[in-house]
Amino acid sequence: MSEEAKGGNNKGMMLIIVAMLAVIILALAGVAVFLIMNMGGDDEVAGGPVQGWYSEVPSALDQRIFDLGDSITTNLLSSGPGSGNNFVVVNLSLGINNLDEDDADDFWVLLAERQPVVRDAVTSILRRATAEELRRPDGADIIREDILTALQSVFASHMIVEVYFNQFTVH
Repeated sequence: MSEEAKGGNNKGMMLIIVAMLAVIILALAGVAVFLIMNMGGDDEVAGGPVQGWYSEVPSALDQRIFDLGDSITTNLLSSGPGSGNNFVVVNLSLGINNLDEDDADDFWVLLAERQPVVRDAVTSILRRATAEELRRPDGADIIREDILTALQSVFASHMIVEVYFNQFTVH
């Protein structure tokens, strides 16, 4: 075989090796960028929804409490034949992020105007639960998170940072 043929094979082989190294380096760079972008800590607090640009739920001192007023009473989902008719009575308040007082003022007015929307969202979530689910030790906490997520979605805002139960009774 001539020297030119050997040199051509070597160049082709080197080109393949360089291309493979470039692909590997690009893949590693992509992984590094992904890890760096996600390294700032979880945006979720205790498995809950994103809390705006803050890394955690503002403390109770940094919240303005919006009371929904009258209790909400609604039927619960039946857990099967013979389970009887169960209902729940809740009275709740919402913790509003008060770190930016102007935003909190605007959101407070919006909540006051749209209180029926809040009550409807809460009722809809409660109706999907069974008495057995709500009576579990973590039942109220699960519903609390569901309500929080739903309200943040309804208002397309993370100004609501906590749901507080003033009353939670399953009958």
